[in-house]
Amino acid sequence: MNVIAYRILEIAVFAIFLFCLRDAWRKGKETKPRSYSAFWVMIVAMFFTFTFESLLTGKPDAIYTYPEQPGVLVQIQRVPLWIPCGWAFIFHVVMQTSDALGLPWKKRAAMDAMLALMIDFALDPVAQLSSWWNWDMTKAKDVVQYTTYFDIPLTNFMAWVVIIGSFSFLVRWGQRKWIQPGSKWWFGDLIVPALAIIPAVVVVIAYTQIGRWFMGQTTWYTNGAVVCPLIWGLIVCWLAKDLPRFRRDRAWDRVVVLSPAAFFGLLVLCVYATREFVGGKLGDFLFRSHPELTLFVPLVALFSMLIFVWPYLGKRGHNT
Repeated sequence: MNVIAYRILEIAVFAIFLFCLRDAWRKGKETKPRSYSAFWVMIVAMFFTFTFESLLTGKPDAIYTYPEQPGVLVQIQRVPLWIPCGWAFIFHVVMQTSDALGLPWKKRAAMDAMLALMIDFALDPVAQLSSWWNWDMTKAKDVVQYTTYFDIPLTNFMAWVVIIGSFSFLVRWGQRKWIQPGSKWWFGDLIVPALAIIPAVVVVIAYTQIGRWFMGQTTWYTNGAVVCPLIWGLIVCWLAKDLPRFRRDRAWDRVVVLSPAAFFGLLVLCVYATREFVGGKLGDFLFRSHPELTLFVPLVALFSMLIFVWPYLGKRGHNT
């Protein structure tokens, strides 16, 4: 592991997380009536993601693990603290973006999931090659076939859609059908995301079992290369119907735009400044060992940022 680069990554994610947490609190104070829903969603998202991360990586036959190395500043039950902090800030920026786009509420969770998926398309290859976390499919005795992307099963990327989409949908459903933000003081803002954890964790665990079952089949149509892109394509087509109605009149929101921009910028930098970790030893720089990353990561970042800035393209304004 590149210890210095890893520590810079941790500190950067912690900073972005605190930046977003402050933004969520500030926006809660400015709303009428006051609603700290976005703040509590971030806090609860940390516990939600830490829960399933510790469950999935704690098994003896876990195919997905975090290395116990000196580069980790803070690690709890094998899970580096920056991981749930990263999940939390991603929840914040994607949910704020889908809200700003003015999508129908039932589609906002789908947009949240696809935006998070784009972030992971850039993040996971850099993380896997740099040994920020490891996928070891040799432990999966029941796996017959699986399609990988930089040695990462495609089912992992579908997991991002399930994780972000399920929690976001449950929170939005609870806020719309049960307790509206700001209507029951801080307790109402907290109880909805807190209770959403239970069914969301069940959904995630169920998905992991379904994913392993798919990888244990031999038929072509259960291959991740077919199923995953098909589902993503259907979601994109569903969202694209509302593309002409995407709002572009929002005042500039620097936190929601600059947070993913900073994270993408860090990943692009890592492509040029981080060495591949192979066989327990540092290898060549990523841009040399995997030159395709020098094109792919920036392209994913640019396309994603287009969506993050879309709500603010039609009107000049500023949210302090």
